[in-house]
Amino acid sequence: MADSLIKLHDLKKEFDGTPVLRGISLDIKSREFVTLLGPSGCGKTTTLRIIDGVMLEDRKVEFCDREFECVDSGFGHNTPVDVVIRPEDLHLVYAGDGLLQGVVESIVFKGVHYEMMVRTEHFTFTVHSTMAEPVGKTVGLTVIPFDIHIMHRSAEAQA
Repeated sequence: MADSLIKLHDLKKEFDGTPVLRGISLDIKSREFVTLLGPSGCGKTTTLRIIDGVMLEDRKVEFCDREFECVDSGFGHNTPVDVVIRPEDLHLVYAGDGLLQGVVESIVFKGVHYEMMVRTEHFTFTVHSTMAEPVGKTVGLTVIPFDIHIMHRSAEAQA
């Protein structure tokens, strides 16, 4: 049997006290194709935007080999955590001005915003923006501290 590539167990997340994920469990094996389906606002993107990180100290987290300020505290020094950044919370800026730098891999107009896939050195981010950048362009990505949310990593994810 193939090893798990992604394993989530009883994943829960709240934004401003409102639950957006309630007990999500996934076990995705190598070479499996999985699609998340559901209505707008049900947590599909939030589930997919979880990034491995380390809580360096209260309100400071490391992911993608960079340190970022965040809104959360009380996790303890050097605690492995999951970082959640929603696509609408990533902002496009000039390449040299971003906290992260990446290349636009795809762009689709979604009626009220553009959805772009931006590949950085460590991760591919989904970005929702009213600003469009062409495929192949190098852009900067920035996020304000209150848009970075931290969750305790489950014991299974730490193993």
